Amino acid sequence: MLAEAERQPLSALSLAKAQAGIAICIGLFVGLRPANIATLAFDETLFLADRNDQESLIELPGEVVKNGDPFATVLAPEATALVRRYKDKILKPYLRKEPKFVFDGGKGSPKPATTLSGLVQRFTKRRLGIEISLHQFRHIDANILLDEHPGAYESASQFLGHKNRRITTDFYAGPNPARAARLHADTMRKVKASLSVPHKPKNSPTGQATKPRPHNRRKAR
Repeated sequence: MLAEAERQPLSALSLAKAQAGIAICIGLFVGLRPANIATLAFDETLFLADRNDQESLIELPGEVVKNGDPFATVLAPEATALVRRYKDKILKPYLRKEPKFVFDGGKGSPKPATTLSGLVQRFTKRRLGIEISLHQFRHIDANILLDEHPGAYESASQFLGHKNRRITTDFYAGPNPARAARLHADTMRKVKASLSVPHKPKNSPTGQATKPRPHNRRKAR
């Protein structure tokens, strides 16, 4: 969506398209709540790296976090590169000044979370045929993490910023036979691979592989 926005004339529509893409990107990489994504501010809560191959830092004060605790995380280099590109090629030229808010609506203030989530729903409906809200990406993230690393509830809890791991386990630790079956299948593949390793001949004391001795048979008289 960012690439499409870059090809279009700079307008409120191209800005909205780019912002939907960036919101999805941030939602997939850090799984913040929509309210926290929508109000991200450069050099206040989002400290954008100077290079595309570096992580960026996100720091949220306790008063804007649901559980009241400050929350800090990192934005992967892949996402950093996209946010830098969006800022330099879309947002800054549209505003004609240095932007403060990542999702500036064009008047110096951030778009409401409901508006930003509505953009995401509209574009996912057009592209995928189903509406996905910005908050749902938070749950998608957690399920991907647990599908790849079953039982990693502590990691999922820290990723989501839950105050107590029990919140995570209560929500995500329900019966999931498919996840268990995939884990078992992966285990079986590893067992099969370990049994398929070719047998190496034992070495002689000199370090050379020993050859089997020929079996002498007496000719029948």
